[in-house]
Amino acid sequence: MPIHYQDLLLMAGRVLLGGFFVVAGIHHFFSIPQISAAMAQRGVPAATPVLLIGSVFQIVAGALLLAGFCVPAAALGLVVFTFAASIMLVDFWNKEGTARESALAT
Repeated sequence: MPIHYQDLLLMAGRVLLGGFFVVAGIHHFFSIPQISAAMAQRGVPAATPVLLIGSVFQIVAGALLLAGFCVPAAALGLVVFTFAASIMLVDFWNKEGTARESALAT
């Protein structure tokens, strides 16, 4: 059976991207007070429950990508999640100078 490099690259991309979201979601559970405080400071209502729900979503959707189940739905969910989290938490477009550079680096 010949090796299809396109299939290998697709699988590698799913593993890397899914793994990234799984690790990030798990990491949040070790930093709940700090991340919740930062979210609350940004005006996110009910920051801790939102963080927990978002972290579980990251883990589940990332695991779905890793396993190859519901890949389009999981990928779309992670795109929407990333977009929403960026809008709520990063807002580098409102910063200037070193604060903007620092926000872009994190």
